[in-house]
Amino acid sequence: MKMNDLIRTIRHNWPVKVISFVLALAIYMVIHYTTMATSSYQIPLNVIEPEGYTIVSTVEQTVQLNVTGDKKYIYMVNPKAVTATADFSQVNESGVAVRDVILSYDDSLFDIDVTFSTDPESIKIFFEESESTQEAVK
Repeated sequence: MKMNDLIRTIRHNWPVKVISFVLALAIYMVIHYTTMATSSYQIPLNVIEPEGYTIVSTVEQTVQLNVTGDKKYIYMVNPKAVTATADFSQVNESGVAVRDVILSYDDSLFDIDVTFSTDPESIKIFFEESESTQEAVK
């Protein structure tokens, strides 16, 4: 087939082809998003504290784990196999520190197509230098 014939074939009835493509895309999206679901669980939050600092503010004990995926598969996820951690070990001054919540899990347990997220996505904690550290500096 020559290039001219290919262009002529593409240009022939192009409005019908565009409408068909848009309609097919719309049908795909409707089917895809009607089979998607989200399930939420409360999981414990592990906070790694920095040395020489004490936590002054309140710290959340749990975070909400949101599992999004196909309705058939999201209920197969064991939320106890997912751990949430906020690592503040690199904090080196008094004040408010913000860290993202990191999710960790064994990939072999979740060979299905799901997406994990947390609420809240980040944790804020107010730290003060501990008394033993202040005395050592003096």
